[in-house]
Amino acid sequence: MEQPGRLIFNHGEFDAVRLARARTARVSVCIPARDEEKTVAAVVGAVHRALTAAGGGVDLVDEIVVVDDGSADATAAEAERAGARVISAGAG
Repeated sequence: MEQPGRLIFNHGEFDAVRLARARTARVSVCIPARDEEKTVAAVVGAVHRALTAAGGGVDLVDEIVVVDDGSADATAAEAERAGARVISAGAG
């Protein structure tokens, strides 16, 4: 049931193009990571392909952010190479 000012979908009615056209705010996908240099690029790539027009889909997100939680490896560099914005949270 439609409500004024809101779009409500169930999985059977999901129309990504309609949703992308209706959005009015910036959308970010945040991916937490620690010591994931071997996999982070593949994860960023999969999200990019699934959720952005540049990846062949529709623009459902504006940016992909990897939050690097104190990695001791090259997680941040690999995420940046894959096209993500990286925020370093540091070891806690």
